[in-house]
Amino acid sequence: MGDRKYQNFISDLESELHYLERSGTAEWRQKRVAIALHTAKYFDSLTIFLDYKVALENVRQINPQLNSQCSVDVAEYLYNTALQT
Repeated sequence: MGDRKYQNFISDLESELHYLERSGTAEWRQKRVAIALHTAKYFDSLTIFLDYKVALENVRQINPQLNSQCSVDVAEYLYNTALQT
């Protein structure tokens, strides 16, 4: 998996966040995408997000303040975005 795919992954997350901010989407959704972007930037690899369980584990590790549902939402978002990249 090349660095280019990781950069595309980050770019996709940034684009989604900007879109949500411009469109006035619900704040909770914007927050989850912002957390996903923060989490993705913490790592220099797309690979860990291609496995849902590993993604969830890392979301919880990087964001221990999140409640369980928010952690699941962020991990699912990262996992699905990674699969589409």
